[in-house]
Amino acid sequence: MYVITTGNEYVVPNGPGGFAIGPKNRARKFKSEKTAQNVLNNLNHRYRNRPWEIIFDASLQTVKSHKKSKAPKEDSNPYPGHQLFELPRSYVVVDIEMNSLEPKDYRIIDIAALDIREGEIHSRYEALVNPLNKMDPFIQELTGITDEMLVNQPSAELIMPNFFDFLNQIPSLIIVGHSVLFDLKVINLTAKNIGLEETLSYDYVDTLQLSKVVPTLEKRKLEDIARYFNVLNEPSHRAMADCLTTFPVFEKYREYFKTHHITSIKKHIKAFDEALKEAQREKDLANMEKTLDD
Repeated sequence: MYVITTGNEYVVPNGPGGFAIGPKNRARKFKSEKTAQNVLNNLNHRYRNRPWEIIFDASLQTVKSHKKSKAPKEDSNPYPGHQLFELPRSYVVVDIEMNSLEPKDYRIIDIAALDIREGEIHSRYEALVNPLNKMDPFIQELTGITDEMLVNQPSAELIMPNFFDFLNQIPSLIIVGHSVLFDLKVINLTAKNIGLEETLSYDYVDTLQLSKVVPTLEKRKLEDIARYFNVLNEPSHRAMADCLTTFPVFEKYREYFKTHHITSIKKHIKAFDEALKEAQREKDLANMEKTLDD
């Protein structure tokens, strides 16, 4: 392990992202010399009067247990489709609403799909779904959907086959939605739980990811992006209403990318993610400086 020391003093952790000065037995351990160098550069800039240096100290190496190591945690509900970084002319907008914020209680209560062909609405599907359990009060307030509205609705066992039938009749299908991977996983989990052999495996485009290409966007919720692009349809946390907002937002992206001569969406998203990581690194260093100043 690498540590940063003056010989007598060591850089030690101090809260999330913070650093302080302390003894060797509390030294902040760096697996990578490069990571330690980034911190050292900052220390030498701010505290030139202290002879900081990086050393490799074998005594600080993590002792490996003889127990069998655990395998890396895998996604218990992986989605087989792939994320696309393109703007197809024909696609299907998908959205769902659920009865709870707790993953163990997830039940679809509202599901919708909007079939878009060459930029025009061709057909649509929407249904309320009886979750067969009580609604979370917060979700009732958020969506306006109540237990009374759902009690006489079909359950997922009847709705999901109809939903899949609707999608199966659409040629060359690509899914579009806002943070849509989550919805697709819930749909597949629901299908599995009710014993359906069929699940979704379509490729998808995420309008949340596309928002990273627009640097002047301050917030990236669907309603924020809709307002930014002056889309009249307001999302209301109802499945079809959100589909009818996502559709024009997606088309606005097409106009924006053309106007700004954006040819590589994936490249811009990667640059955004790297800038975000760099900003977090700068924040960590700032926290370290504040701690050392104190």
